[in-house]
Amino acid sequence: MKVIHKTELLEQLRDFIRLKAPNAIETGRAEADLPALSYQSTSHPNKHVWIDVDADEIGIDLEDWNTDDEWDNTVSHETATTLEDAARVIEEWLAGGRVL
Repeated sequence: MKVIHKTELLEQLRDFIRLKAPNAIETGRAEADLPALSYQSTSHPNKHVWIDVDADEIGIDLEDWNTDDEWDNTVSHETATTLEDAARVIEEWLAGGRVL
């Protein structure tokens, strides 16, 4: 079995998002957190995703900056086990979709 390092996985995820999520624009909010990425919607500026990668899954916090129910504006926490699923969830949310 090939071991993929987190930074390598993040780069693969970044490529998938670039191809599959045209509504996503990467932000600099995750620069200090190496195993994380941060994207904001190009069409719905209040929608944001925070992506955290660990060994078994990709965690995706769906944030709506118009909602203050949680301290970090998270309305849902989703998980994905594949890059394709992660990109799909991210695009659906950032394109204006509802909580999955």
